[in-house]
Amino acid sequence: MRRAKVAYFRIYDLRSTYATRLSAGGVGDEWVTQMLRQGDAQVFKKYSQMKLQMKREALAKLNRHANEIVLLQKQAS
Repeated sequence: MRRAKVAYFRIYDLRSTYATRLSAGGVGDEWVTQMLRQGDAQVFKKYSQMKLQMKREALAKLNRHANEIVLLQKQAS
């Protein structure tokens, strides 16, 4: 990792990133669970919460963008 100049991270974080990206890509929760070979719903709940947070952030970005457009239209008028 030092030679590749990769900052330290826990190998377990790769599992989290994998699950998060699958969920964000639209893969169904039951498939993500199977792909992780994780039968425990409590552990999977963590990944579902990440997915929900990503949706909230996306909506916040859309709202900011829409507000900027409205503001620019008002200024142009």
